[in-house]
Amino acid sequence: MKRLIIFIVAAVLIVALAGCTKESIVLYASDLLRVERAGAVTTISDLEGGNVYTLKTVRVKKSETATQDKATAKTIADTDTMHIQVVHDVLIVTFKDSGDTVYIKLSNKRF
Repeated sequence: MKRLIIFIVAAVLIVALAGCTKESIVLYASDLLRVERAGAVTTISDLEGGNVYTLKTVRVKKSETATQDKATAKTIADTDTMHIQVVHDVLIVTFKDSGDTVYIKLSNKRF
């Protein structure tokens, strides 16, 4: 009986740990930019400039300040090749050479 209980507990732990792996999801890929998400961490790779930036998504208790901050664009990086901003859960990348702008939704939540 003890062996059965130990076996069941071990099986549940293995299944739980196997479900915790965070696969990388490519949100956007081009010759100049690659955006990947693995769990709460988003990696932004500037392929032309050779820089890598990371963002970590965290939960914040609702308050007026937090709601107001979400509506304000926050600059993540301003390099020679691109300007990167975040508004709410949208990543805005403006390429300085061409002037093109890319909008990438970071979460899969619906509004």
